[in-house]
Amino acid sequence: MKLSRTAASVAAASLFALSAAAPAEAREWLPIDGHDQLVLATCSDGSQVLSALVTDPRRNRYSMTPLVDADGTTTGMVLLLKYAGGATHSTTGQTVEGSGVDRIVFDFVSGSTTSSGGRWTINLAGEGWVVKDAGRVTYDAVSGDVDVSGIVSADWGVLCPFFGVPA
Repeated sequence: MKLSRTAASVAAASLFALSAAAPAEAREWLPIDGHDQLVLATCSDGSQVLSALVTDPRRNRYSMTPLVDADGTTTGMVLLLKYAGGATHSTTGQTVEGSGVDRIVFDFVSGSTTSSGGRWTINLAGEGWVVKDAGRVTYDAVSGDVDVSGIVSADWGVLCPFFGVPA
């Protein structure tokens, strides 16, 4: 019995060493483009806070990786997003910058979608982060249930005063 455990340990260690030494497959990153401005908030004067993306494809990009089971069947997809941008005031055109990363896992078997990461962070000088949209959100397409965990703050209206407009 002791010998088989040792053999299994050696085999597992060898497999780990081989997989750790194998070069990682390069991830293909594609540019995020064609993004229309979205209304993030409406300020008290009727002006709007709109989404804004930087047009630099090195800062706004995505990658997709299929999830495949042992039989070779695609069971899901992982979508990684990296983006830079922020929020623009509809009247003044003033923009505050931010950035984010998001990992979205589509599970084709269970019908769930899980999004996790620091989707948006906007820092303002002297204020620290003002908008922080982070954490994990899981949506179950079968039941319609939504499970939110971690910090999730998406009150973009907090930016209105920074544009000189009461929220």
